[in-house]
Formats: sequence, structure tokens, C-alpha cells
Amino acid sequence: MTHTADERQERRNRSARGGFTVTELMVVIAIIAIVVGLVFVAFPKITGGARASKCMANQRGIAMASVTYATDNKTRLVSPRTDPFGDVPMANPFPLAGSYRHFWVAGFNAAAPFNQNLTTGTPQRETLNALRNGALWKYTGNPDAYRSPFDPTGRIRSYALNAFVGVKYHDDSTAGLLGTIPAQYRHDTTTLSRVPQPSRTLYSIAEWDRFDLSANRDFNFNGFLVHPDPNSRFWFDLPALWHEDVTVSYADGSTGAIPMKSKTLLEADPDGHDFTEPAPAYDFETFRRMMLPGLIN
Repeated sequence: MTHTADERQERRNRSARGGFTVTELMVVIAIIAIVVGLVFVAFPKITGGARASKCMANQRGIAMASVTYATDNKTRLVSPRTDPFGDVPMANPFPLAGSYRHFWVAGFNAAAPFNQNLTTGTPQRETLNALRNGALWKYTGNPDAYRSPFDPTGRIRSYALNAFVGVKYHDDSTAGLLGTIPAQYRHDTTTLSRVPQPSRTLYSIAEWDRFDLSANRDFNFNGFLVHPDPNSRFWFDLPALWHEDVTVSYADGSTGAIPMKSKTLLEADPDGHDFTEPAPAYDFETFRRMMLPGLIN
């Protein structure tokens, strides 16, 4: 059967309409490239959000474990201390002999339980035993609960507890730099009832504090602390700025993310402590007010 010229042209037209022109193909490729680019841009935010959720879940677990510990121990909160040495005087009005068993992590001589001489022992790098010997292990039972998913280091523990909570007064110490904190800021918070505003009181935070062998200190040595005097602008310790927000838990077990307003902390002491934030010190003021609201304002 033969086809007329018009029929052959119509078949060619239908065939042409069934495919893509070069222009159409280029448009499709451009759209695919844009979509792929958006995915690459969004992927870090998606994964970062997932890790932030995991970090807050870890800290919520730590805060709730402390509440449960208090319930089981006549309302006594765990101590934020991890090591009884260094700046803690043995003449402390809250004797270490009675308080070390409340340390949330027992980082001193972590290879052994609480049987060393507290006045002559030497702190060691934290091991799994440091977590297991701590007061909260019974309630957490998982080493992953102590480590932030953002943590790029090899440390076993990323988090520190507020040095103003669970103590006779600020980290149970008046020696060294802590001795510069005026007596008006010494508050007994050994029980949860002594924390006036638990929903606003910082409890745990991922802290940046490097290991310093020369000072016999491990990562995150003892509690997290900023100076309570609003005029000092002084950070004893710095939060770990591994994410755009700093994830925290509060004394009532709730969690949150604190956006940092200044980049000055990124340029602070690489050791992660002892830093005076330049005025107006917005970040310092935010954390200062979180240390013990209702008593430190």
C-alpha cells in the first residue's frame, strides 16, 4: 500500500510530537540540576536537625535520670562534679567523703571504684568505668547517652551539668578562679526543691573543654559555669559550638536550643574556658540568667 505525500508528512509530524526538542531537553536537564542542588543544600540541615533532636533526647534522658535519682535519694540531686581534685579544698563545708558518691560521673581514677585516697589520687582520662561508677549510670545504662552526635572528638562524654545545681554552692569550691565569685552567689541546691525555677534553669549542655595533660584534667572536667556577676562577662567554661544552636536540657527535664548571637565565642580560648566576652556580651547574659534563675538574676 502506498501513502500520499500528505500522509507521510502527517506521520513525520506525529513522530516529532512524540519526542523532545533540544530546547525542551535542556529545560528538563536544568530543572533536574536545580532539584539536585536544592537537595545538596538541604541535606546538611536535614541531618543536622536529626542530630540536634538526638542531642536533646540524650540531655532530656540525663535530666530525667537526675530527677529519678532524687526521688530515690530523699530528693538529693546528683552533683555536677566528676573529679574531687584540683580546686576543691578538703576543708569544704560539704565534705567530699560524703558527697563523692553523688558525682554524676566518677572520672577520678576511673579504672577503680571509690576506694582510692581522695587527697592523693591522680585524675585519669575518662573511661567507660567513669560513667559506670557515676550516680546516674543506674538510670541511663548506655554510654551513648553521654555523647553528643555532633561531637567530633574521641572523648567518651560530651555533656556537663550546671555547676550551680546539685551542690552546696557553685561546684562546691571557693579556691582558684571560683573564689572570685562573691559569697552572695553561694546557694544550696542539693535538692530539687531548692531550685526555684527548674523549667528555666540550665541542667546539661555540650561543653567544649579540651584535655590538658599538664593540668591533670580531662575533657569536661566538673560542672559547666559562667560567672554570675553581670558585670564580669566571664565564661569559666564555653559551650560546644558544633551546631548553629546550642542544645541544652533544663532541671525539669525539658530541652531547648539556644541560638548564639555573637561569633566571639568561636574566637575564644581554644581550651574552651576562661574567656571574657566583649560587650555587649549577649550570649554571656543569656547563659548567666540560665544558671540559677530566681536566685541569680
